[in-house]
Amino acid sequence: MKDVVLSTDGIPVCYEVHGTGEPALVFVHGWSCDRSYWSRQIDYFATRYQVVAIDLPGHGDSGAGRQAWTMPAFGDDVVAVVEKLALSEVAMIGHSMGGDVIVEAALHLPGRVIGLVWADTYSSLGDPRTHEQIEQFLAPFREDFVTATSDLVRQMSLPNSDAVLVDWVVDDMSAAPPQIAVDAWNIPSATIEPSSPLIPGPESPRCLHSQPRLGREEDVGRVTAL
Repeated sequence: MKDVVLSTDGIPVCYEVHGTGEPALVFVHGWSCDRSYWSRQIDYFATRYQVVAIDLPGHGDSGAGRQAWTMPAFGDDVVAVVEKLALSEVAMIGHSMGGDVIVEAALHLPGRVIGLVWADTYSSLGDPRTHEQIEQFLAPFREDFVTATSDLVRQMSLPNSDAVLVDWVVDDMSAAPPQIAVDAWNIPSATIEPSSPLIPGPESPRCLHSQPRLGREEDVGRVTAL
């Protein structure tokens, strides 16, 4: 089922729902991607759980027109979907930038979120990047977004990566709206300390990280990392 809900600022948020069962699994894509990147995970998990995949505004089939593309705003988008579906028990999975987004959403869903799963979001928690470091990173994207995005994706591929898949991801991510993409990189997200209650302890691991790579996975339960 595909549907749309309005976020707090009136931007349409597109999402799709498959399967039944608790907890509901809410999938949030990464930077300059969309919900289609979760297609294999949707098929795999929908046999046992209710699965929700969201297009963040400015991506996929969701609306645009927002003045500032911030992590708190993206978090509100996820909250709007969870509330529209009246989900009472939720595990949220965020890929790359989506990891920041689900933290923002969890802060506004007390008592509902039983776990957060990060796929290629952080290898460690610590001091955020400085403004100067962020600006240095963003400079090539401001100058030539398509080339900078293409270079970024290809750096993440492996020598044995599927060339067709790499080319598809390059073309897809390079076609993202540059202003939205750059703003999303430029705005700091919620500060998370290792001692935060949102970070599970070793007795209940829920946050996963793997080395960035781009390639097909035989196990449909894994995400193709970007």
